[in-house]
Amino acid sequence: MDVATFVIAVLGLVVATGIAVWQGATFILSNGRARVTVFVGASNGDATIQAAADKETPEQILSFSARGYRDPFIGVKVENYGRAPIFVDRWGLRHDSGLKVFPLHATGPDLPYRIEAGANESWRMDLQPAIDVEDATDKTYSAGALRGSVELGDGGVVESRKTFRLTTGDTTAAATDPDRLSTHDGRSMR
Repeated sequence: MDVATFVIAVLGLVVATGIAVWQGATFILSNGRARVTVFVGASNGDATIQAAADKETPEQILSFSARGYRDPFIGVKVENYGRAPIFVDRWGLRHDSGLKVFPLHATGPDLPYRIEAGANESWRMDLQPAIDVEDATDKTYSAGALRGSVELGDGGVVESRKTFRLTTGDTTAAATDPDRLSTHDGRSMR
């Protein structure tokens, strides 16, 4: 009788643990979940060209300045891959030093913004503030990279895994100078 009781107790413990794990996973997966990516691009007033900042194509995009795409920008794309909506309260860029830049004038929906499950939304700003942050931090702190940062309505902060690095140089260089830009691994973007 003692062996049978022990087997039933162990079986009960295994089933209870499995139920607890299942409930925890269901709870976590039923919430909204945000994924942030950084993108760069350029505009000519009639059209825009953009790509994820960690791809090779940003160097091609920024090389279009000779064809009239003279307004470079940087932005974030927020994807909700959870099962419930999320609210984006604020977005910006965070430098590895901890310094953040939040746009006052950006292209995209007004904030706070609700993103439904399975949907995404993008915001972008002029590239010059990102260049200014990088120049200031490289002289004051140490070289680093920028990543997208999004503050959610539940108080959470989600940042992009991939980064965007602006090469150091003369702070008076124009934002359209393709020699000042590089991807997350330091490749030149010209």
